[in-house]
Parts: sequence; structure tokens; C-alpha cells
Amino acid sequence: MKQLVLVAAPASRNSIEALLHEQTAGRWPRWVTFFPLHGSNKAVNDAELNEFAQNTDADILASSSVISGWVAQNNSNVRRFKGDELKGEVVRLLEQDGETWSSKLKALQGLSGAKLLNAQEWRAQFAKVDPDIGPRVAKALIAQLRVVRLSELAELLVAGGAYDYNVYFLGNDPHSGDSALVTPLAAHLSPKLFEASKLPALPQGAAVRLFSDGGWSGGETANRIKCITTPCPNKTCHVGPSHTLHVSLGFITKKAEAFITHIAKETCTAGKVADLTFSCSNVLDPGAGPGLGLAFADNDVNRFVDPRNPKAFHDFCKKVGDSIDVNRSLGTHGIASTVLFEHSLPKALLPLLMFGGAQVTAADGSQFLWKALLDSQHVQNPAANNPNHHCAACRLK
Repeated sequence: MKQLVLVAAPASRNSIEALLHEQTAGRWPRWVTFFPLHGSNKAVNDAELNEFAQNTDADILASSSVISGWVAQNNSNVRRFKGDELKGEVVRLLEQDGETWSSKLKALQGLSGAKLLNAQEWRAQFAKVDPDIGPRVAKALIAQLRVVRLSELAELLVAGGAYDYNVYFLGNDPHSGDSALVTPLAAHLSPKLFEASKLPALPQGAAVRLFSDGGWSGGETANRIKCITTPCPNKTCHVGPSHTLHVSLGFITKKAEAFITHIAKETCTAGKVADLTFSCSNVLDPGAGPGLGLAFADNDVNRFVDPRNPKAFHDFCKKVGDSIDVNRSLGTHGIASTVLFEHSLPKALLPLLMFGGAQVTAADGSQFLWKALLDSQHVQNPAANNPNHHCAACRLK
């Protein structure tokens, strides 16, 4: 998002900051700054803003009560607003660029891999659990959601060099989200895209690229590497000692990055492939900030939820998550992800976003059934895996 500079009277600045704080879950300072005014001396303020505007690419939104009209006439990046119009415009721009929690909520509409349920009911539950911080927890979660569209993911995956064969993995899940990637990937690729179990006979020295939307713990990616480099009767061909394998991921955590690096070295040392590399342009660090998971890595958001207790956001989600699934209260390996794909909901996503039906304790001690924000029957009631898709020895079976 382009930087915004606001020019407002000191008396109105606090109310503007409070509005931005609420709309962005505390993240507004990364996009918005305030221009320092010199008291009520309008002539000095005009001159200094005019000089500043001529040396910045930022958009400047100014209150007409503190800046004269000639400054805006002299600079195309300066616009003046009356009264509360300034507030409305800055919120509109943040909303337009998807940086408010309400715009993030709108982005959840039209997902192909999940259905957006009643967002108002979902948010109301948080106040039941804790009337003080609960409403801010709901906004903090929504504000951090990132919806990755299929077209964006396909472009991330195909970036890089040329390969002789491009491969995707469906696995034994009959409704795998990976199947949704086939068409957008094929649109970007030449030569043809192959399903991993149906590779043609590979010539000596062939370079193969395997696609994966995300590596959260690294376990599934490691198992796919082991599968595609192991001969078995369920595959027409496998990647062997004379071939190179490159794994292209859309997203990866630091934990998965370290694990896949280990697997790559182990696979090459064992002589299963001539070389094994991987790439990913989106590396996520669950250990950032307090080190409690991706959703809680942003200290600005933690302070928005509770300025006195930086762990309050995490503790609230953990408490509700324990009621939903004590073994995965914050998603796979406690990753607490807020990244979801248009075509699927990763297991690393926070459970309180996608699982309903559990009994949760309210602040008054009563119990109520938790309602999910997103509904995917594939996630909640998955079809039985195809038992014959993999051979008996395969880790993916």
C-alpha cells in the first residue's frame, strides 16, 4: 500500500488515531503517519508542507482547517478535506487496499474451498468468552487473514527456471485441494503437467519440478519427496539417481524450511536423486515476536488486544482452541496460521476459524456451542481416503 501522510489539527488527531487503531487492529502506523504541525501558524505549516510534498511520493490528506488551498493546488499529491471527511477518506483508502479488518472479511466471500458463515454471530462469541478483550481478539484475527487466490498461488509456484517435467501431487484424498491447482498451473506451463503417480519414463538427467501449496511443519512435503523418489507398482515412473528434483512451494514456515533442508540432504546422500532443491518466496516465522505462533507474531496486534498483557491474544485463542481440539488447539504444531487458500483450508489454520460444535465456557461459567467462521465439509467431514492409491510401504498411505 502507498504511504499516507495525514495533516490534522492536534485536537482531532487522537480521535483519528483511535479510529485507525480499531479499523486495522493496531497496524495503522506501517501505512499512515502524521505530518508535524507548528502550532496554529498556518503560514509556516503551509510552507513546510509545500516543501515536503514536493519531495515525497506519499499521498497527503490534509484538513482544510490547518492547510491553505494553494498548497493542494501546487501539489498533485495533496488533497484537502473538511471536518470528518478526512477520517472517512483515510479509512476508505485502507479498506480499498484490504488493510482493515472489515475488508479482510469481505475477501472471505466467494471462496471455492470453504463457505463464509455468519460473521456477526462468530464475532459475538468472543464477547461471551471475555467481554473486555474478546471483541478485539475477533478483529485481530480477521485483520491478519490472508486469502491466497489460485491465480496468485500459481504465479508463485511457477516462478523460477525451466524444468523438463512439472508434477503435482493428488494423493489418496478423493477431494484433495491440490486438484484445484491443476488448471491454473497448466495455464502457465510448457511442457505438460503430470500427476505424480503418472509420470512418463524419464530420460537420464531429467529435471523434475514438484509443486506444493504450502509447507507448514514440513512432514507432508517430506513424505511426498520420499514417495516420488521411491519405485512402486502404483507409479508409472519415479524420480531416480540420474534425475534432479526441485520442490516449489507457495508458503513455508521456518520449521518446515529447516526440516526439508535436512530431507534434501538426506535424500541426496542416499543417492536417490542427483540433486534436490526447493524454493519458496513466502517464508513465515511462527517464532517471530513472542514466539507463540504466526497469529501472535505481530506485537502491534498483541498490544491492540491488550496493551497490558502481550500474551492475552494467544491465551484467549489457546483457551477456546483447547475446547475445540486439545491436541491441535492452535493448528498443526501450534503454528497458528492465518493464511488460507481460495481452494482449501490448511490444517495449520487456527481451529476456532474453521471448526464448530465444541462446548466453550463463557465468562459467566455457562457453556455454549462454538460456531465456525468458515465451513468446509471436506475439512470437517472428509471423505474416506482411497486405500489403493499408495503402496503399502508409503508414508502417505
